[in-house]
Amino acid sequence: MKRLFPYRFWSLMLLLIAPILFIISCANEERHTPLMPYGPSLESYRNDHILTKMTEGKIAVLPFSYSPQTAGSSPGAAGAGGGDKKKKGSVDVIGWKYAEEFSLYFGYLRRFDMVERLQVEKVLEEQDVDPSKMDEKMALKIGRILGAVGVVVGTAANDYINVRLVETDSGVHAWNVRVIMDKLEHEKASFRREWAANLVSTLRDATIGIRVAKRPPMLISAPPTRFILPENMKPKNVVENKAAVPNKNPAEPIKPEEPKMEWQELPGVVIVDFTIDSLAPKSGLKKGDIIERVEDTTIKDATDLLTATYYKKPGDSIVLFINRDGKLYKAIVKMVTIGRK
Repeated sequence: MKRLFPYRFWSLMLLLIAPILFIISCANEERHTPLMPYGPSLESYRNDHILTKMTEGKIAVLPFSYSPQTAGSSPGAAGAGGGDKKKKGSVDVIGWKYAEEFSLYFGYLRRFDMVERLQVEKVLEEQDVDPSKMDEKMALKIGRILGAVGVVVGTAANDYINVRLVETDSGVHAWNVRVIMDKLEHEKASFRREWAANLVSTLRDATIGIRVAKRPPMLISAPPTRFILPENMKPKNVVENKAAVPNKNPAEPIKPEEPKMEWQELPGVVIVDFTIDSLAPKSGLKKGDIIERVEDTTIKDATDLLTATYYKKPGDSIVLFINRDGKLYKAIVKMVTIGRK
């Protein structure tokens, strides 16, 4: 009996301690579970040697392919070109609109000569290529026919956008960038314009290291639409044969219309993230700050922010005017060299 006592004691202790250890292990597992950070995730790669070679020729931006793939699927594998005669649908329209936006911002870089869209459309029609089903192999063939040293191909899916600048001769990627987020609004022109500016900005040599998004609309009181005119300014009743409607309460004054609240779009972009080497946080900027002006340029969207900072070089200072909680602040930020990966 004496030998059984320690066995029973430790068995009872194990039964009591086991649930506690299980709860602690579950809590630790939940604490260390990696969570997806708030906001979009952006990854970029660039090969400066090939990019320098491409400045000697032209590049062509081809229509993007839209596919309901997820980030785990391989981009650019939407199928081969050719086949049945293509029909212009919503997919083709979105793909061409993405191509237009990226062509615009590649032009802002003033680094490459661009192939005109009419030439791209002509070659695609001659080769009987469906833009929504064009893989990278077919894109390189189209680029060689156009005489371009590089082609820009892109894939727009439900939760990511992937854009590549590929050398037509070797097929090597000179630039590859991808953004992942929960919801993509491909149909909205403001969304396409915003992310075209953000993604192309990774090709620049200098940046303020800020990723921005469109400023959400604000609820603002609108002025009343009806005003009470004085008696001497009221128009006289021209039609005399119609009896005037009697006022049931002549002594009661007419109340002016109360102002209504309306959602209005305001200028400015919201800071959603900083790059690793950005000096903006050291200048006092925070996520959620609204950039309303950069020096003398009013910022309406990501396009204005890109163009306002384009001619700056690494080490140059730039003045930002920030709106934080309704108060205006002035911040001086130094441009940094874009990190190479």
